[in-house]
Amino acid sequence: SRVSFIFLVLYQTNVWKELAANWKPHGLLNTHDEIRLEDIDEKIALMLQGKLKGRTIINMEKKSIPTSYISQSAHFRHMK
Repeated sequence: SRVSFIFLVLYQTNVWKELAANWKPHGLLNTHDEIRLEDIDEKIALMLQGKLKGRTIINMEKKSIPTSYISQSAHFRHMK
């Protein structure tokens, strides 16, 4: 019914307001690690060992690519 829909919308709006204010986890923006593209090998190794926790953001401001990826990319191109 229309009343149920209106109630649902108001309820959802209130929940989102609480999540944005009173229920917002402290330190939410500090739950990631930002790395340079050059440092990705270390993170991949940790991930493969099951030791990587949280989120990792790769800062793409630097455009250099690790040489290991260039050689792998060339290898895969020849396989096609």
